[in-house]
Amino acid sequence: MSLEEIIKSVQSILQDNQSSLVLSSLNGVTVSEKALKDSSKELYLRLQDNINFSEASPQEGDFIVLLTVPILAKGTKILDEERYSDLNKKLEVSLNIEFENNLLVVFKI
Repeated sequence: MSLEEIIKSVQSILQDNQSSLVLSSLNGVTVSEKALKDSSKELYLRLQDNINFSEASPQEGDFIVLLTVPILAKGTKILDEERYSDLNKKLEVSLNIEFENNLLVVFKI
């Protein structure tokens, strides 16, 4: 699947709903944009350019776009952050795509 197809797939699910973009390492640690390389950075930047993500804490009915990149990192686990602490429950996955060793998952809270 090309980057353009991935973006269109994500946009078709999100439509006008509130959504947050979360960057995660393979071991569930928050990753900064600075740590991204190659295809991870390309996918992240394309998502940022084409989708209006919220900086607010996600609420019920919002979507989370989780980008898991092929990095093992040290630091705070995403589910330990106050903003995402209530995500530790079962959620229905709306989209699951692998792109050059990156995993992109969209789910609704």
